[in-house]
Amino acid sequence: KEANNRLSELLKERELLLKEVFHRVKNNFHMITGIIWFESKKHENKDIFTDLLNRINSMSKIHEILVYKSKDLKQIGAKNYLNDLLENIKESYKNKNFSLIYEIDEMLLEFEEALNLGVITNEIISNSIKHNNSYKNEIELYLSIKDNKVNLLIKDNGKGFLDENKKGLGLNLVDDFSQKLENSNYHFIFENGTSFILNFDKKENND
Repeated sequence: KEANNRLSELLKERELLLKEVFHRVKNNFHMITGIIWFESKKHENKDIFTDLLNRINSMSKIHEILVYKSKDLKQIGAKNYLNDLLENIKESYKNKNFSLIYEIDEMLLEFEEALNLGVITNEIISNSIKHNNSYKNEIELYLSIKDNKVNLLIKDNGKGFLDENKKGLGLNLVDDFSQKLENSNYHFIFENGTSFILNFDKKENND
């Protein structure tokens, strides 16, 4: 009984320490975004700073949710995380003419899975907002899971880019972070707009 009590105390201490780590990381991210925001006030081209701030936010948001909204420090609810992320993107580009609707299935993802998915989502949607020259840019996002396979679809009414091999920083980040997902693959379809499709295997929780 004493051993069990001690193990229970150690687990509680571990959770508190992890939450403190996540809290400090979150605060560090906020400090960095604050510095960048003040620096952006000195420059005319704000889009560069908006892109950078959203990239940082896609990584910092996950720590915020783990500290304040999640009971499990190893897994994170994809719906909560992406909802917050997408609303932040909408607020960041509120001076652009676009609509963004989304449907996200409830699912728990490992920390790294959620982080990679958040960065990829931010890059694809940000690129659509910046480069779609349609009168009204309409963006849709659907995240679903079936037989442990996660499927992400992001589509808009834009023409897409002319050269798939000519990749900027955004698409290179999509490449890098998609490779960190298990058995992942992605592709673009340029028919009736532009569609980005990503599939990967959700990690099994063995705890």
